[in-house]
Amino acid sequence: MSKVSVIVPIYNVENYLKRCLDSLSRQTEKDFEVIMINDGSTDGSCQIATSFAERDPRFKLFHETNQGEAAARNLGLDKASGEYIMFLDADDYYTDQCIEKALMAIRHYNCDITVFGSTYKDEDGNLVKEACPVRTGRYLLSEHPEILMEIENCVWDKIYRRELFAENGIRYLPGFYTDFSGTFRIVVTANTISFINDKLINYFVGRKGSITAQFSTKCFSIFEMTDSIIDFYKQKNIYDLYKEEIKAQAILNIIDKMKLAVTSNNKALRDSFIKKSYEYMLSTFGDIRSKYKLSRYKGDFIYFHPQLLKLYLILKGKK
Repeated sequence: MSKVSVIVPIYNVENYLKRCLDSLSRQTEKDFEVIMINDGSTDGSCQIATSFAERDPRFKLFHETNQGEAAARNLGLDKASGEYIMFLDADDYYTDQCIEKALMAIRHYNCDITVFGSTYKDEDGNLVKEACPVRTGRYLLSEHPEILMEIENCVWDKIYRRELFAENGIRYLPGFYTDFSGTFRIVVTANTISFINDKLINYFVGRKGSITAQFSTKCFSIFEMTDSIIDFYKQKNIYDLYKEEIKAQAILNIIDKMKLAVTSNNKALRDSFIKKSYEYMLSTFGDIRSKYKLSRYKGDFIYFHPQLLKLYLILKGKK
């Protein structure tokens, strides 16, 4: 059994995959396996993955018939044998000491999940921004529910004890924003979580076709994914303990999608999403207020006031 299983979903990423897999080949920690899931790629991705699997037995290639990222991750979890799990998107890449430092931290703190920092890079490798945890050390989540406000939606800035997934029946849900649903279900199953400041992964910003940068009917998935989190917490009888944190995270994510909607030229779809957003937030949480700061950027306040947003759209000639 390997110490760490790194799960890499692959779909039509031939321009980035070699960089991703090369970063794994260079790891200073040698005791790991790479679970590559080719999700029905139609470009040269499968050939690239095959070449790594043929020359390094740690690289293991499995195939899906274009079932989506969630299914690829779930198959990866089924095939993984490591004591710990990490996820790496095929257009991102690790620093050379990523696995070694993540493994060292989760073992040092004897915890279920360790969160680490990241750098955001553009197409030319230029630094866009850096993201690091706001705290370091080991924490009991039940004593520090505010930690849920400090955790990013993404799956790739963490190392997890593998048994957390099986013990709690955690599977990634089909659809979009599956990271949001998966992250806030898995982290609450952890008894203890640790944080380190090391920036261990390079996240690629600006890939063409990224669903997170576009507004479409797929954005409506955010409501289903929020429901999945709430249902999970209620099943675990912990919703009351973390209600304010889940409410705040849900509202932040819904408002992020509303910002995308505002940029759309499809007025009918945009207005339908905005209407649904306010109805959902009010019916689910009662209001849009929170004890946490919900504004990420200047100007966000208009999204907390439907009439202000309507006025904004009129002034911008979008109504």
